[in-house]
Amino acid sequence: MVTDGTALLEAAGVEKAFGATRALKGLDFRLKAGEIHALIGGNGAGKSTFIKILAGIHDADGGSIIIAGRPLDGAARSLLSFIHQDAGLVPTMTVAENFGLIAGFPGRFGVVNDRALRATARSALEELGVAIDPSAVVSTLSTADRAMVAIARAVRTPARVLVLDEPTANLPASDVARLWEIVRAFAARGVGIVYVTHRLKEVFQYCDRVTVVRDGVTRAQLDPASLDERELAQLVTGTRAAAAPAGRGSPVAAAEPVLQVTGLTTALVRDVTFEVRPGEILALTGLRGTGQDEVAERLFGLVAGAGEITVAGRPVPLRSPAEALAAGIAHISGDRGQTLARGLSITENVLLNPRFTHARSWITRRAREQAVARAAVTRFAISPPDETAPVGSLSGGNAQKVVIARAEQADPRILVLHEPTSGVDVGARAEFYDVVRARCAGGMAVLLVSSDYEEVEMLADRVLVFADGRVVQTIAGSDITESAVAGAAMGVRR
Repeated sequence: MVTDGTALLEAAGVEKAFGATRALKGLDFRLKAGEIHALIGGNGAGKSTFIKILAGIHDADGGSIIIAGRPLDGAARSLLSFIHQDAGLVPTMTVAENFGLIAGFPGRFGVVNDRALRATARSALEELGVAIDPSAVVSTLSTADRAMVAIARAVRTPARVLVLDEPTANLPASDVARLWEIVRAFAARGVGIVYVTHRLKEVFQYCDRVTVVRDGVTRAQLDPASLDERELAQLVTGTRAAAAPAGRGSPVAAAEPVLQVTGLTTALVRDVTFEVRPGEILALTGLRGTGQDEVAERLFGLVAGAGEITVAGRPVPLRSPAEALAAGIAHISGDRGQTLARGLSITENVLLNPRFTHARSWITRRAREQAVARAAVTRFAISPPDETAPVGSLSGGNAQKVVIARAEQADPRILVLHEPTSGVDVGARAEFYDVVRARCAGGMAVLLVSSDYEEVEMLADRVLVFADGRVVQTIAGSDITESAVAGAAMGVRR
């Protein structure tokens, strides 16, 4: 709820170029005290560049930014706190040590008081209702737990402006609800909230104002109540918003299952059995930590486990990603830090797939590689449209398109989608869903592991709902709705 009209952050005509590419051409933004203000736009629209300017990663080339009446500089930036899309944590350090990087390390005479540091981290996590060991190394945590650590760390700062860059991208509904309780409490105290998101429903549900950025320019600043979701999507994309897919897929019911999983058991999963037929999209969902993520990782050889996995009637061990690819299983994860080599180009990332076969001649091979990369850039509308650009320079959604393009090179029988549209804008999501449906029409089977219940409703032919490492409910066909899936995940039986 907005508490007053005082401007905490004012940006006017902000510009930024990277070589010949103008990322920002005149961005305007005004955040009031106590306001939750959404900043939305397509991938490559300029949102991430603006946030990086606020954080001091980039300097603006033009325009002005004022924080609490002061020009943006080191002192003014101390009034800002950030939760970035990639969590901004050091994976080799513990949870408590990551807290220390922001809040400082308690101690005397140069000796850190580890007990006090752990107590600070534990207290912050408990405020969010999260049970995470402060001594745990961040690299051992799930993506969702890392997000909760980043959120807990950020809200403990005395910032006057809190910048949330896709904080709910990897969180299930229960954690999202808890996060927004905390965000609203901060807003009620006069903290201004900048909320960067691709989830349009959250704009209407939680935000007081919304600013739409497209092609580096502010296109609209308005009250979400003044329009509907389709109209907002049209402002984001500049075109008519794509409609939801009509009907569901048509799995080949008479065909033999292309994937059979029997008695799958891991550290988090117990005795899970299911099958997927050609052309079918089977969704695995549930609350955070209930086992569906572990299934996705097991099927791509990322974790060990018991039970039998059969592809096209042949048992496969799946002890590594290479074995999974050889068996015809490709994997797309929403955690781009694990799936992309950010320092390599788009071309190099697309061709990282070990199943990509090379021509004998170097000249022929090079020409083929360039052709494949250029085709991927065009097919998935990757921006900027330069196959030599480093992946680390791309927005989250465009980077995810590179992951999708690489998976396609494997020509898989089975595609495992693990939170696939995390950080992907509404237009790119529609394109992605169209690609998935088209591949299913060609006989590919899809296993969708997602905590985005809207996405599950949009794509799935069948849904397996997990709780405590087991499948507790199955939903199929027209019964698959966002509310039904959410209710099942929270233990509501039909």
